[in-house]
Amino acid sequence: MSQIAIVSTLFMTPRTAINPINTQHCVDALVKDQNNNPLPGIRVDFEVKGVNVGAGFAFTSNSGIANYCYTGTNAGKDTIIGTTGSLKDTVFKTWQSALPIELTAFTSTINGRNVTLNWTTADEVNNKGFDVERKLVDTWSKAGFVAGNGTTTIPVNYEFIDNNLSAGTYSYRLKQIDFNGNTSYYNLSNEVEIGIPDKFAMSQNYPNPFNPSTCVNVDLPIDGKAKITVYDNSGKTVATLFEGFKSAGYYKVEFNGSNLSSGVYYYRIDFNADGRDYSKVLRMTLVK
Repeated sequence: MSQIAIVSTLFMTPRTAINPINTQHCVDALVKDQNNNPLPGIRVDFEVKGVNVGAGFAFTSNSGIANYCYTGTNAGKDTIIGTTGSLKDTVFKTWQSALPIELTAFTSTINGRNVTLNWTTADEVNNKGFDVERKLVDTWSKAGFVAGNGTTTIPVNYEFIDNNLSAGTYSYRLKQIDFNGNTSYYNLSNEVEIGIPDKFAMSQNYPNPFNPSTCVNVDLPIDGKAKITVYDNSGKTVATLFEGFKSAGYYKVEFNGSNLSSGVYYYRIDFNADGRDYSKVLRMTLVK
């Protein structure tokens, strides 16, 4: 008989945060069972008390996270309380009246599997820079950093290119950081959709020459069986990088040649689905 999962822990993040007023603040509530496993489908109620007042609820995702967002219109401090059953957790929020930057534009452009983000500031105060963050499904992750311009009243244009994304729907936001460590968030208003490729492709490995690791991009426009093998000049297979049924999409495959000698190697892709075959061979050079 399987063990019945019991809601055992509720933990909210971030524990503290500082934002300018009239921006959005989001908290995540992680719910786990008695075995420390995330629990999906659990209702978490949220209440905001302080200079701003609000309430709402959300159900946990497959990763056990319930998300709640609100906009603070008054400067000062808030307490955010999350509750599920008898469990309760509290985090804190400070709203500042002065904006560290004035953002006048934030846009995205898609080119294949690459996304270009552009944003413009009208002025900046003590601006160290921007963490560019992306989200696929539930989790935000850092995609990169763009340095700011300190304090300036001159408009500044910024650009960040997020390369080699897999197919899916992405959200983006800027985490603006000042030189005192304070942060503010600015969300891209639209979602970014990376579709599936329209033709087969396998890229030249990069870097090349390499030591000891290199990467290969693979584009599959349909589902099917795929295999990538690496072999030496004698035709001996030295590695299999990619094998089995693969869904249509973009793939980034890594090859580590730390156990091989310097020299020229070849990598080959073989793909088959419903009578559609694709194969290609390219050369790469390992230099130690």
